[in-house]
Amino acid sequence: MGQIYLIYVNLYIIMIRMSVWTAEIDYDVVMFQSDYPTEGGRTMARIVSSMILTLLLTTTVSAENPDELSAIRETALNYMDSWYKGDSKRMKQSLHKKLAKRSLQDSVSGKKLLRFTSASDMVWYTRGGYGENLWYDNLNIEVIVLDIYRDIASVKVITPHYYEYLHLVKHDEKWVILNALYERNSPRDD
Repeated sequence: MGQIYLIYVNLYIIMIRMSVWTAEIDYDVVMFQSDYPTEGGRTMARIVSSMILTLLLTTTVSAENPDELSAIRETALNYMDSWYKGDSKRMKQSLHKKLAKRSLQDSVSGKKLLRFTSASDMVWYTRGGYGENLWYDNLNIEVIVLDIYRDIASVKVITPHYYEYLHLVKHDEKWVILNALYERNSPRDD
C-alpha cells in the first residue's frame, strides 16, 4: 500500500512540474488535456504519465481473492437476471432485507422525484413479472465490480434497460445488495 501511495505522490509532482493539467473522467477512461501547447519530449512525458495514472485509477479492484470477486459478480448477475426472468426466489436471495433502492423519476409536473423501492417491493414486482416483458434472447447484462474493501463492494450493472450502481455487503457469509441507485437506460421502456 505504501508503494502505491509513493507512486501517486511522484506522479502528482511530475504533473505539477510539467504544466497545469485538467482531468476529465468518464467512468473507466481518464483523459488529460494540457492548458498550454507542448513541444518535444514534454509531450511524450505527458503521454507516459497519463498512461501510468490511468492504470492506477482504473485498477481499484483487488484480485486477492478471486472467489469473493466471483461471488460479488454472481450476486449482481442473479439480481438482474431474476428481474428479467420473473424469479422472485432468486431476487429475494440477492437482496438484503433492508435494501434501499432509489431512482429519480419524472413527474407529471416535469420535476424529478425520488422514488424508493424496498426489498419486499422488488420481490413483489419480480413475482408480478414486471421485468419479464423486457427479456429477450441474448440480452446483455454487464457487471463491473468497481471496488471491494473487506465485506463491502461497489458494482455497476448495465443492461439495455437499466444503468445501476449497487452497494453489496457480505452478511451472514453471503454477498447481498444493500443499496441500489438506478436510472432507465431507455426512456421508451416506461
